[in-house]
Amino acid sequence: MKILQIIPSFELAGAETMVQDLILSQKAMGHDVSAISFFDYDTPITKKLKENHVNIYFLHKKRGGDFSIIKRIRDVVKNLQPEVIHTHLDTIYSFLATIGLENITKIHTVHNIAEKETDSLRQWILRPIYKNKKVTSVALTQKIQETIC
Repeated sequence: MKILQIIPSFELAGAETMVQDLILSQKAMGHDVSAISFFDYDTPITKKLKENHVNIYFLHKKRGGDFSIIKRIRDVVKNLQPEVIHTHLDTIYSFLATIGLENITKIHTVHNIAEKETDSLRQWILRPIYKNKKVTSVALTQKIQETIC
């Protein structure tokens, strides 16, 4: 299965380490896994992923609002043609970029309660996406799940 993991960056932190481990587990299971990082810098996580032959697409996002990233995400998706897109943390641009791509399964892991994961405007935008089942949300705990529905 072709899987695309999307995360804002691969800084050394909990969610990023979890995504690294998930990618390596998926590769070990025989899946074709690639990753997108919004920001373009190498870390110990990106080095480990590259050592394990994971393609990482750095999108050179500018700080703050950068809607041009939507096209760059769509270009990667069109090129890779993944069966699954799995997003993490505040990746609202990913949701916007994949609108209309109904043939791709979309999963979003929420790593923290909604108020800490993203701002209220983005929560307001994401709520109908979750409710309409355009994206399947996965929460690390039941408490987190209750904050996103």
